[in-house]
Amino acid sequence: IPEHFITITENLDDAGIVTKHDERTSEKTWTRLVYEKPFGNDLTSSRKINRYLDQVFDEQQIYRIDHYLGKELVGNISLARFTNRIFEPLWNNEHIESVHITLSEKIGIEKRGAFYDKYGAIKDMIQSHMLQLLALTAMETPKKLTADNIRSAKAKVLKKVFVEKVSVGQYEGYRDEAKVDPTSKTETFVSAQLGIDNKRWRGVPFFLSTGKKLDKKESIIKITFKQVECLLSSCPSISNHLTIKIFPDEGLYLGLNTKIPGIANEVTPVNMDFCHNCLFGPNTPAAYETLLADMLKGDQSTFIRGDEVNASWKIVEEMIKKKGKLETYKPGSTGPKKQNNFYKKEQP
Repeated sequence: IPEHFITITENLDDAGIVTKHDERTSEKTWTRLVYEKPFGNDLTSSRKINRYLDQVFDEQQIYRIDHYLGKELVGNISLARFTNRIFEPLWNNEHIESVHITLSEKIGIEKRGAFYDKYGAIKDMIQSHMLQLLALTAMETPKKLTADNIRSAKAKVLKKVFVEKVSVGQYEGYRDEAKVDPTSKTETFVSAQLGIDNKRWRGVPFFLSTGKKLDKKESIIKITFKQVECLLSSCPSISNHLTIKIFPDEGLYLGLNTKIPGIANEVTPVNMDFCHNCLFGPNTPAAYETLLADMLKGDQSTFIRGDEVNASWKIVEEMIKKKGKLETYKPGSTGPKKQNNFYKKEQP
């Protein structure tokens, strides 16, 4: 609970069990501390917590954990981009039409009414998981794929994010959940269009969508490339796209167009796919297992730095100001009916 972060930190310091790293000797033990999200509940509280932590600990001791960063396919975002020549030269507004990030859930709030009614979908999902996925997708090329360089690149791009529009919804029956205000205006669904004001991404919409009690559980990032100039009498309607599936069917899927056998100048979309479980099996390390192992090794590349957290809260506060009218939707649906017209350009 973020309200207790400062008190707990203060008591750890007063008890004398917090030791700082001493570079002059390798024998001296030192403390590493893990803080679970949410890191504050708004920009003011986030800044307050970070300022206090800076007074007590060194940044290299602080591990702000977001379990999404420990997922195998999330770790694959930057590796796929920066270790494959076919992607990085195309990773810009000259070649990319749009980026969609979707985290949908079939479950409801699961007896977390007191917490969820205070936070809602924007603060609970977008502030942490989704903006981290955006940052990993959109960051500039770091000097090296090391903790400080990766986190600096993520912080830099988050500071350039701006909000275009926001649509929100609430599933029918949410107000009847335990410990939820019967007149609650808390959103359980949100669609947002964001932009990034830099040379690489100017003009490319980033669409974020997340919600509870939807028709399926899915976590994906879809990068849609611009269509090539058509040289055929019958042009393909779907352009190339790269889909990073975090759940289900974990893997990378590259959408291409190819000729239909026996028919001249007719093409059909196909997928070239990397199925993670097919190659490595289902028993790869769980997200928290990966993160805690990284913490023990002193590797902060999969943890969030304070300036990233503050930048994310600044985006979230802008989103909250731009929220549209709260629409209700039926559990098991794709969300509010109006959200189907939310995206100005959507591809199947």
